[in-house]
Parts: sequence; structure tokens; C-alpha cells
Amino acid sequence: MIRINNLERLAREHYGFLEIDLKKRINNNTNSEELKQLLLSNSILKKIISGRLEEIIELQNIFRDNFNNYKVDIEKIFSYEWFCRIKVKKYDAYKLMQKLNVTVCPYCNRQYTFTVMKKVRPEFDHFLNKSKYPQFALSFYNLIPSCHTCNHK
Repeated sequence: MIRINNLERLAREHYGFLEIDLKKRINNNTNSEELKQLLLSNSILKKIISGRLEEIIELQNIFRDNFNNYKVDIEKIFSYEWFCRIKVKKYDAYKLMQKLNVTVCPYCNRQYTFTVMKKVRPEFDHFLNKSKYPQFALSFYNLIPSCHTCNHK
């Protein structure tokens, strides 16, 4: 088993780094006042981004029952592509991978997973598929560092 130290702290930092940008994305990417109110509630947004897997799975019922018609908006708000884009940002997928300090794929334990800032990094597998559950595409506990081979099985 690969051990990652300070997971709770890293999850809180992940939320802290994304919070302001996500709130802007919420305001700019949906016209649904009900969806905005839900997501701008700090407890819900914080749970989506830094909650443990069991917690975010509980939230799925809220989205399935109330916001199925807003999938496109939700995909824009929680865009994994936006998070991965190579830009000068305070925090992105490269910085998260660097903080996790995982040097071998946790699935196969064979492939090295080094991060070279803004050049190369391992992929993130999404335990909850990002196309089916776009609201969890940036959830800390849903981002599993992996090699390309394991991520595409």
C-alpha cells in the first residue's frame, strides 16, 4: 500500500486553493439560482471538493434528483480540463501531484509517476467517472494518481 502523509491537511488545502476560483466559475457558468445557492453554500462546496468519498457519494442524490438538467453547467464549473491547463496559476494538477508526492502508480505499483512542473505529471484516475459525475471531477478523494496504462484500463 502506498502511504500519503497528511491527507486531511492536503484535502483542506485543495479546497482552500480552489474555493475562490470555483465560486467565480459558479457565478459565471450557470443561470440556475437554485444550483448557485446550493453550490455557494460553503458546506456543500467544501464537501464536494474536500469531503471523503463516502460524503461525496451521499451528495450524488441531491444532484441526481434536482440538477440533472444542469449537467453542462456543472461540467463547466468543475472542469477537470481547466484544472489541468498549463498556466501560471497558484494551484493546478501539477502542484497537487507534487504535494501528494506519489512516485509510483498505486494500482500496479510498477510504473513511476514523477512530476516535472509544467512538463510531465502522472494522470489522475477518477474513481467516480467525471463524465457521469462531473460535480466530483475536482474532488480531492476522487483524484487518484496513476500511470497512463492503469488509468485507461
